[in-house]
Amino acid sequence: MRIIAIRIIRDITVHGLRIFFCFILLLFPLSFLFSQTSYNIRHYTNENGLPAIGVTGIQLDKTNGFLWIGTQGGLVRFDGRNFTNFGLVKGGAVASRITLMTQNRQGIIYCEDANFSVFRIRNNKPEFVTTDTFFIAPAGIRDIASGNIAATRIVDRVRHQADSLLPEWIAFHDKVDDFNSFSFIYAEDAYHYDEQLDTLLRFPGFKRLFKVDDHVYFEKTGYEIWEYDRASRKLVPVSISGMPALVAGEKEVPGIMWKPGMKEPLLVNGTDIWKVRREGKGLVTEPFCMECYPRGSYITCMQVWEEEGLIFMSSEVNGLYVARNPFIKTVLGNPGSNAAKVEYAQAELVPGVVVTACGTAFSSKGELLPAPLDFPRNNIFLAKTGDYWYSLNDTLLHVYPGQQRKTVTALRDNSIRAVYAETNNRLFAISNYSIGEITDDGFRLLYQLPRGALKNDLDPTDAIEWTPGIIAIASEKLVLFNTENATLDTVHIPGLTTKVRSFLKYKDYFFIGTYGQGFYMYKNGVIKKMPLDKQQHLSFTHCFIPDEKGYCWISTNHGLFKTSFTALVAAYEHDLPEIYYHYFGKEDGIFNTELNGGCQPCGLKMSSGLFSFPSMNGVVVFDPLAPHSRPPSNRIFVDEVIADTMRYQPDSGAIKNLSPFIKDLRFTLSLPHYTNTENIYFSYKLEPYHDAWNSQDIVRNNVLQFGQLPPGSYKLYLRVRNGFEADQFQTTMIEFNVLKPWYRSAWFYTLCIAALILMIWGLVRWRTASIAARKKELQLKVDEQTKSIADQSRQLENQLLQQEEDNKIKSRLIAIISHDIITPLTFMSLVGKKIRNAFADNDPNYKLADTLVTVLQELESLTVNMLNWIRFHHEKGQMQPERFELRPLVAGSVEIITTLAAGKGVELHNDIPDNTDMVQYKEAIAVIVYNLAMNAMKHTDSGSIRIAGQAKDSGYLLTVSDTGKGMTPQLVKLLNTQDSLISEYSIGESKKFQFGFRIIKDLLRIIQGTMKVESEPGRGTQVSIWFPLSGTSDRQKT
Repeated sequence: MRIIAIRIIRDITVHGLRIFFCFILLLFPLSFLFSQTSYNIRHYTNENGLPAIGVTGIQLDKTNGFLWIGTQGGLVRFDGRNFTNFGLVKGGAVASRITLMTQNRQGIIYCEDANFSVFRIRNNKPEFVTTDTFFIAPAGIRDIASGNIAATRIVDRVRHQADSLLPEWIAFHDKVDDFNSFSFIYAEDAYHYDEQLDTLLRFPGFKRLFKVDDHVYFEKTGYEIWEYDRASRKLVPVSISGMPALVAGEKEVPGIMWKPGMKEPLLVNGTDIWKVRREGKGLVTEPFCMECYPRGSYITCMQVWEEEGLIFMSSEVNGLYVARNPFIKTVLGNPGSNAAKVEYAQAELVPGVVVTACGTAFSSKGELLPAPLDFPRNNIFLAKTGDYWYSLNDTLLHVYPGQQRKTVTALRDNSIRAVYAETNNRLFAISNYSIGEITDDGFRLLYQLPRGALKNDLDPTDAIEWTPGIIAIASEKLVLFNTENATLDTVHIPGLTTKVRSFLKYKDYFFIGTYGQGFYMYKNGVIKKMPLDKQQHLSFTHCFIPDEKGYCWISTNHGLFKTSFTALVAAYEHDLPEIYYHYFGKEDGIFNTELNGGCQPCGLKMSSGLFSFPSMNGVVVFDPLAPHSRPPSNRIFVDEVIADTMRYQPDSGAIKNLSPFIKDLRFTLSLPHYTNTENIYFSYKLEPYHDAWNSQDIVRNNVLQFGQLPPGSYKLYLRVRNGFEADQFQTTMIEFNVLKPWYRSAWFYTLCIAALILMIWGLVRWRTASIAARKKELQLKVDEQTKSIADQSRQLENQLLQQEEDNKIKSRLIAIISHDIITPLTFMSLVGKKIRNAFADNDPNYKLADTLVTVLQELESLTVNMLNWIRFHHEKGQMQPERFELRPLVAGSVEIITTLAAGKGVELHNDIPDNTDMVQYKEAIAVIVYNLAMNAMKHTDSGSIRIAGQAKDSGYLLTVSDTGKGMTPQLVKLLNTQDSLISEYSIGESKKFQFGFRIIKDLLRIIQGTMKVESEPGRGTQVSIWFPLSGTSDRQKT
């Protein structure tokens, strides 16, 4: 490696550099003289858009951006990409051939078809005006009159329709003091009409006229130019200087070309186009477009749009040509060869002379020159001192252009490249493995990269001052090197998985380009990813270069972009999702759109102000301040509105009231654009249908489609970015209404309400009539039922009276029977006791008498129970709850039982509290108490019987307890059931309990009470009765 470096020093001597620089300085002016611009020409025929290749005329509408083309196949509108063919209809006959295209003094474009129908362009569409009756065929007038008579008629007609259609062979002078005077060519004679003098002058022998500013000129063959002199009222010759040398052997005769609407006439010579302009009292020609006239095309009409850098040329046999002035010049290292020469770093050794690291040298005008230095394929860094630094593998080389000498410094770290950066007036070199400062003594190592860090090496592609004393290094990450303490750090970029490519400092912002993930902006510790262009070409960002007008030029893997720093800052500060990027590609002169980066410098700003970017084949050079294709400057037009199968004009009133049954609503759009399609940022919003803007590629699809919109008023906003700033838009708004369907209209609702009211009224009338008839029918039935019920009531009353009489008789009978049966039984029981007591206890007759007493007592008890049961069931229908006190009732019920108990030596206690008031079935409770007390007295031979009570659970608990013999558990269990009759115990010991407890359980149902028997043999029995304090009668239950 060191031998190679020494060889470089040997080859480039001080003397050789001095001679070479002198040669370059001598050659440079010559390069300027021989430089030229090569236009890009696009040819349109019936194969790519035109209806016919025979173009009869063209007119340019700069206001709206359309080129109107008259062809043998009809009138065509060109928007830069698409042709729209208009079928001109008048009276049902379609005229296809256009014979005339012209423009009047107000800039209104007119055309005339083969049927002599005249149309004007209005709202970007042809509109029928009239039928031409005078300018049908000027030569035809000569057939019926002399030339002077025909010219007089022409003057008369022009004076009456000066602001309407005028043939292209008539031109007004438009001078302030002679505004309405005009000249024309008729039958190869020149005529001038003086409006102030009202005179018509004839000058024979002229074949065409043209206009420069407000001057009208007549031309004979051989570039003989004449102008009308008002003072002498004659034509005077006009000199024309700067005429190009005629091209030998050219088939097309050169001549001056002018049509209404052209600012200046053009002169065609070979493949070159020259501009004709006034200078003093004469005319002068100057080069306008070299090698842009298509040879053999037979152009008959031209229109120039200098603001867009466009020339439109039409031919009656070859269609349409569009020539574009390329903004960018590509310098190829191997001109005329298919072999591409990849370019990287560049250096401007002397003003106007650029040398690339790949050995290409060229002037600022794009001419190739011999290379003064053989730079290795590596980086070239221009220090603030004006010296150049580059490297050859791990050797640093220093070139002193002013002193014309070179030195070398060997790093010996096996690096393959190095980049350079300056901070605090100190120069630093960063290689794959080392970072150090370049001093007068050589290279001072500050940092040696550890093995294993950052994929084993830095692989730097750019370096720049981050802040004073800190250098940012583009590597697989954003690496920061502190020059003061020689430490290395990284800045985290969220989501970054690819290499950092390039840097740019702009005010307080730091731009970071990556290879595959776009670019980022950094400020005050915050990194944000910036929005990309439409096609995402900015994903591979190679280089940033600012210009003097506040724009940033960015090279990528697919073309060059220009954007505004103001828009970039707005996008960073306000997180904008989109900004405008202006794209430059092949149409702008870039031979290979894959530009290069990963080198230092990634782009060059020359001393002349030109920018130069390397590419995969050559270097692209341009002036950033020169005019170039603009952002779309025209607004978006709606050509037509299609509702299902119906077509409407956007300005027609029909779209104000669209049918509610439309299923498919489409808007056909048109946007004139002569720039790259990548520069069209179109979006739309339909209010209130959309809340946000929607993007669409209007070039590929110029139709907006909406399906089944609900009724309502809508505003369709169409916008396209027409400038570099974030808020620059050209917006078009169109309003339309979708009507409500008839079944949702106010009159339909009114009709429905009226029909509903009428229906309700009819229903009410019918229902009222039905109810009245039903009421009458029911009244009759009610009357019949009332009469029947009255009869039944009388029958029931009679039956009730009869039943009451029968009940009285039954009651008297029961009372008599009770008295007549119980009294003897009672007497017999007393007699039996007397007899039993008359015998001694051990006398056999005593036992017999005792058995007799027992039988008589049981018979008496059974008889009493039977009579009570009969009386209860007989009087049940008449029993009603009544208010009474319980204690007196209990005392009266057990009066006889108390006497009987005393005879046995058993005490009966009434422990019912005084004033125990209740509303219940008095007789039922009396029978229950009597039966319970009687059972207790019968089965108690000694001790006592207690009747007690207390209020409990919204009712009353009555208990009868004794100290008698008690009952077996089986008997207790059966007595506690709900059954009134216990069949298993209908004989034997339980027989004595049967009838009494059945009466008790039947009475408990009446008083809604419950009973619980508790007893143990030999320990007595307690019967608890619970019933509510207020009873409910049978009638109330019903």
